[in-house]
Amino acid sequence: MSNLYAERDIIEQGKHYSQHTSAMTSEGLHSKSDIAAELAHRDIQIDQLRARVAELEAYHHDHSDKQAASVPEWIKCSERLPGFGVPVRGFSPEWIDEDFNLDGVRECFRYGDGNEWHTAKWIDEADCYITTDNDVPTLWLDSSQPRQKEQGHE
Repeated sequence: MSNLYAERDIIEQGKHYSQHTSAMTSEGLHSKSDIAAELAHRDIQIDQLRARVAELEAYHHDHSDKQAASVPEWIKCSERLPGFGVPVRGFSPEWIDEDFNLDGVRECFRYGDGNEWHTAKWIDEADCYITTDNDVPTLWLDSSQPRQKEQGHE
């Protein structure tokens, strides 16, 4: 049987070590039995998390080809632009708002000389969308694609 415990470098463990020693002292965990019970509890949590990771990896492996075929691709505006007046979903990091627009996505279209954009922006105080001009996205996605299948922005 191999050893369950090895000699550890407490300096390398940094704040994790000092937080545990402080907690054990303040919470009165002094006996080996109390400490072993806490370690066993954490081992159970780790085993559950490892099982979940394996489950998600298996799911991803089983579905990755199907998802790759159906997940729409975000297109960089610097590489290609949508047609004039064609409604698209646009993304800009400047559009991210922690209260109203976590993903930084707006409905928009190009107009005018081709460098102009018209976008819809949510205004909470008015409880409605307003349209803005010349807020330029960095990425765009065909609006006909289903939104729930989008991947994160890069």
